[in-house]
Amino acid sequence: MVVNSCAVSPDGSRVAVAGRELLRTYSLSGAAQQGVDLLAHTRKASSHSSNDVSWLSQRPAQLVTGSISGEVLLWDTTRRGSRLVRTMAGHGRAVNRVVCTSDEPPRLLSGSQDCTVRLWDLNVRNAAQLTFPAAGEVRDVQFSPHVPTRFAAALDNGSIQFFDVRSNKQPLLQIFSAH
Repeated sequence: MVVNSCAVSPDGSRVAVAGRELLRTYSLSGAAQQGVDLLAHTRKASSHSSNDVSWLSQRPAQLVTGSISGEVLLWDTTRRGSRLVRTMAGHGRAVNRVVCTSDEPPRLLSGSQDCTVRLWDLNVRNAAQLTFPAAGEVRDVQFSPHVPTRFAAALDNGSIQFFDVRSNKQPLLQIFSAH
């Protein structure tokens, strides 16, 4: 199995590990355990191979993964049977990064190889998400810790773009050849 990403739960008690046909949570207290396989009762699909995983700080039992098929998946670690809560489609290529806000309402950014960043409202099941066009394949996205309406996207071509969620037309700023 290939591990692509891991994330520690907001309370620090568990770690989620995601990768190719892999999504498990492990307790960080006590003796070594086998962990909980979140894919155990879920029908296998290519969308379950994940590039990234992130916990929801407002919902400590839930996490999201960004799949190689372009879907964003919401999981609940406390559900019986299939732990897959929702599949959010929108990206045309692999999702490289998923990151959640710590404020209410819970929002999620997903960055993809399809040269877009999408903003999802996790409280609204069928809400249309906002799409932000990037100047290249998106490798990473992060919300601004000081301005909750802004985020940065790191691109495959070495540039960084800064966006404001109130306007999904153009980036506010672009830095070329950041590295």
